[in-house]
Amino acid sequence: MESSERLALCIENKDWDTLVSILKPKDFCSDIPRTLCDFNKLLKVAELLTDKDFNISEKIKSILLKCLANSCVNGYLEKAYVPNDGGDISAHKNIYKFLSQEVSNWSEEGPYPFHINFPYDGVVRWAIKTITDYASTQKRLSEDQTEVLRLSLQFLCNFFTFAFNISTSTNADVIMEYIKDQNFKDTIIKLVGHDRAPIARAACAYVHNMVKQLFKEFYATIDKKELTAELIKSTISDIQAALDTVILLLKEPNYLKDIYDEISIDDRLYLLDIIHQEVRSFVYNEENKNTHWLPIESIEFLSDKFKKKSDLILKTVNSELNNIEPTEVTILIDILGVLTSNPKLDECKKLQEDKSLLINCVYLLKAIHMVGKDTNNCFTPLQKLSDLALHTKADCCNEAEDPNNHVCKEKIQNHPAFGFKASLIRVIGNLVHKHEKNQNLVRENDGIPLLLDCCNIDARNPLIIQWTTLAIRNLVDKNPENQEVIGKSVKIGVVDSAVVREMGLTLHDEGEGNAIGIMPLPKKD
Repeated sequence: MESSERLALCIENKDWDTLVSILKPKDFCSDIPRTLCDFNKLLKVAELLTDKDFNISEKIKSILLKCLANSCVNGYLEKAYVPNDGGDISAHKNIYKFLSQEVSNWSEEGPYPFHINFPYDGVVRWAIKTITDYASTQKRLSEDQTEVLRLSLQFLCNFFTFAFNISTSTNADVIMEYIKDQNFKDTIIKLVGHDRAPIARAACAYVHNMVKQLFKEFYATIDKKELTAELIKSTISDIQAALDTVILLLKEPNYLKDIYDEISIDDRLYLLDIIHQEVRSFVYNEENKNTHWLPIESIEFLSDKFKKKSDLILKTVNSELNNIEPTEVTILIDILGVLTSNPKLDECKKLQEDKSLLINCVYLLKAIHMVGKDTNNCFTPLQKLSDLALHTKADCCNEAEDPNNHVCKEKIQNHPAFGFKASLIRVIGNLVHKHEKNQNLVRENDGIPLLLDCCNIDARNPLIIQWTTLAIRNLVDKNPENQEVIGKSVKIGVVDSAVVREMGLTLHDEGEGNAIGIMPLPKKD
């Protein structure tokens, strides 16, 4: 007796124990072409799953779903079945039961290409209804129900990835109507951020595959704001498919613009952090030449956002201001710093053409530098290493010898202004790299003396001397006018840096234009 016949007998007698023992999901993973027996066996599985009259248990549903999901992988392609008489197959209560009866009269060359095709639409409809019903229940799902929900999502993942081609499927319009159902779309978004990780993983995998395979149809009809919020929630929970989906969406030209101002500030910061990490990986990969990870539209959008919001960083001088929004500006400048760091890439070339960005950076640097000189605030340079030395005790501020003048390292490093000045100089240096017009623009806006004045050790801005030196080097590269500005600079004296003195050294000027040397401090008696 063939396996399909044994399966049919179990279904007829409702012998579920025997059915479970003979039904092996791995048997449905074979490659096409498949036999008429294979086709008939899958029909029986689909019939049993979709026919309410059988009233099977959740565990049996799970086994059936695994079989159907496996049949999609490197297997059958979806194709609607049309009876020879041209009748409407949907008129039958269960199309798979009807087909099973039809198949009994087929030879190896039947009226339907069963070697390579299968009419999955009935299973797709059942899976979508099950997902919607289970997700909307007010009661907490049992473990078995949770597994059916997860496997229903898994089946849809496999189906749309392997078994469905919108351009060739004869049933594409019908199936697309199923997934465009508003109730189902809202359900999927809710499941993406589900508190049960297996459900969230499956939902994220489904969304990832839809974005990858059917972006146009999926993206146009989904609530982008809510989807992004739920994806970020699952990304924070270390669900890789959620992060992969966000990265896929970020590569679409209008996505960032569509959702940026709609999502919460916390989600926005997390999204910017993802962008920062991804552009770092991309830009610093030497194999990427003349290509871009972020769409040009998104790069322009981020640049515009920085220009519009950059003055928020100046408001951090007021300690009462919430630090969240200024943090957005600090991440934006870090992203721009990475994007402008490789002159071979399109991203850098595009930003170098943005004159308003360069002017904004120069004037913002000037404002920050002046504010830091006026009073003791978050932009005032720290030139003592001891200022940032954390005490070994938990409450360093209360235990400090001089609480009024004590500087807490943790507070300094967590402040949005930490490193911002150096990041700003980095972007300026990158924008003028081998770009004569930008070099001239900085000179015309008095940027060269400003940069020279910034070239001091500052514990609030690690590597500020290095970034400033590089920026000045880029400014004078093949630019005689800028070289002349540097040449005409007058040395007033040697800065008495508290940092250097704290290290037991002093700067010594030999006079008459000779070099400045570093000498040990005289020993105290």
